[in-house]
Amino acid sequence: MRELGHVIRGKYCMVVIQAKKRSGRAVILGILELIVAAIFILGGVSLLYFTTSFDFARADLDLVLGITHTSLGIIALPLALGIFMKKNWAGPSTIALNSVAVIFSMIAEIILYNESVLGASQFNDSVIGTIAGIVVALVVIYLVPKPGTR
Repeated sequence: MRELGHVIRGKYCMVVIQAKKRSGRAVILGILELIVAAIFILGGVSLLYFTTSFDFARADLDLVLGITHTSLGIIALPLALGIFMKKNWAGPSTIALNSVAVIFSMIAEIILYNESVLGASQFNDSVIGTIAGIVVALVVIYLVPKPGTR
């Protein structure tokens, strides 16, 4: 890993700041994690809209699924930032979150299929979005442990 040095000279002191250089793989991984976050946030908000019409007065399974879906996307945002900044905690946290997101997405689609709360067109869109989210999340899970990523 190469480091870049920046020298800041003041009147009475000199400070050398060492910054880590981002690899191309880390940038791609951060962008992919942002895509995962966007898919989960948009999917969760869509699920909340189509199943509950944002009526939070009644608590049912659709509300829980939508809020959880949206929350997973919101949690992925700081992880993407951590990947961009090459933080040590970002790699393991990203693997954990994306693993939970993949499992949750599959279970949520099964529940939505069995409940039949979405129309046919909306359910098809939901499945397409879920497949896209799962594929991108699995690519991120695959790339995180590779050398040059962190």
